[in-house]
Amino acid sequence: MRSRFRDFLVGVSSIVALTGFAVLLLLFGELATLMQSRYPLLVNANTSAGLRVGSQVTMNGVVIGTISRISLEPDDSSRPVRILAMIDDEISVPLAVEPAVGVSLLGGGQRMDLVIPPDLARGAAVADRSAPSSIAARFETLSDMLKKFEPALESLGTALADAQRLFEKAGVALDQAGGTIGKAGEAFDQARSTLAKAEEWLADEQFREDLRSTLFNARQAMSTIGRILDGVERDAPKLLASLTTASDQLTDSLNKVNDLLRQAREGHGTVGKLMSNPDLYDSLNDAAQRLSSVLRQAQLLLEKIKQEGLDVKF
Repeated sequence: MRSRFRDFLVGVSSIVALTGFAVLLLLFGELATLMQSRYPLLVNANTSAGLRVGSQVTMNGVVIGTISRISLEPDDSSRPVRILAMIDDEISVPLAVEPAVGVSLLGGGQRMDLVIPPDLARGAAVADRSAPSSIAARFETLSDMLKKFEPALESLGTALADAQRLFEKAGVALDQAGGTIGKAGEAFDQARSTLAKAEEWLADEQFREDLRSTLFNARQAMSTIGRILDGVERDAPKLLASLTTASDQLTDSLNKVNDLLRQAREGHGTVGKLMSNPDLYDSLNDAAQRLSSVLRQAQLLLEKIKQEGLDVKF
């Protein structure tokens, strides 16, 4: 008797628990999907992109169904994957939707998003509820993602190549700068050595005394030359006047002598007779040579005065 009563209480408790669990499922809407009718929608895709049976189907972010089957059609090379989605009956899906794959924030599972184009016209064709309608999809793969980065990678490669060339040029410039710095160091060492030698010379008392003596003698010589030039410049007019007078007199004397000689050679008077006498001729020739020597000395004196920078004109 007691065992039957115990079993009865266990059964009643189980029924109450199951009923309460079902009520909770209804309250949270978990049983609504089991009770409402759905229609199939076939998606022909290039890859499953991580979708699996039970993944959610959304349209513009709203859950409208789940994926019930995923199969493969090898004969279709461009879109071999067949994804069968069960869509809630009250939702009309336009055939122009663009399928995409998204990641759920909770749980991290993949979901299929149906995106309605912004320029969709009113009255556009929708999926048939009586027979499975099919739409084409191309999900983005890893290779597609990498292709998007190819231009950036090429630009990065070009930038790295340019940077490498710049570094090479900078290396060459640094090498040249190093050579220049080395040469500057050598020049600095030479200058320092020269300064050291100059300091040694300046420290030599005998060298400094010789330098002072040389400078004093140079100043004395310059002073003497200045006084000589001043005297020549001061006495030049008088000297030129005397030389000019003497030159004029000598010129007149020569002219007279030449006249006398011509008359003596051509005439038959006393002078002619004297010239016919050898002794008298020798005396006159000696006098003429002496006079010529005096003229040469006067000419040399005039040339020396001209060399001193005085302009002498006759």
